[in-house]
Amino acid sequence: MILAVDPGTQKAGYALADSEGRLLERGILSPGDLLVFAARHKGQLSVVIVGAGTGHKPLAQGLAEASGIPVTLVDERETTLLARKR
Repeated sequence: MILAVDPGTQKAGYALADSEGRLLERGILSPGDLLVFAARHKGQLSVVIVGAGTGHKPLAQGLAEASGIPVTLVDERETTLLARKR
């Protein structure tokens, strides 16, 4: 499974997909609850992706520890501006 996370200062959006990229679940959790979520799926996750924006460093480190796999950081600079233009 793939876990993608968009971290914020007080909460984080997440999406959980299967290995084919089909969305299984999405939502918004506190950072602490997201770590519990990742730990519950430990052994099932093949990829954890975190947006390298606001508040990503401690959450990315915590997700790596909770999931047991390295976290891939994705540059999300100007993505909000791009989305507003659409």
